[in-house]
Amino acid sequence: IPAQARASLHHTQTIDFEVNTTGIVAAGLNDGLAGLVGGLTLYPNPANASDEAFLQFTNSSASGLSGDAQVTIYDAAGSAVRTQSVTLATGSQRIALPIQGLAAGLYRVSLQTSQGSASLGLSVVR
Repeated sequence: IPAQARASLHHTQTIDFEVNTTGIVAAGLNDGLAGLVGGLTLYPNPANASDEAFLQFTNSSASGLSGDAQVTIYDAAGSAVRTQSVTLATGSQRIALPIQGLAAGLYRVSLQTSQGSASLGLSVVR
């Protein structure tokens, strides 16, 4: 695995991440939702393929984010491997992401809302 990798986001934006032998150590967030949500994190990272991962952030009332959203997990080739619908509310959000059965490797987890999208890298290990 190269020391740095770059994955395409929606054909016009990129996310940079650095990897080492234990997985992703730093990930970039595209700016679609960066100003609207606080503390967007994805954990555990790396995650065991037999467990769940969690997407967590704070949704302030000032952000205007509410209602339906979608969380999609993309593989390294950019194909959607898991998609789930979620309903956003004000306050702390913790979204469980079932990753059972995913092959070991690097993935991109994307949160899409009507106001924009944000993505983080996820490393799945066995």
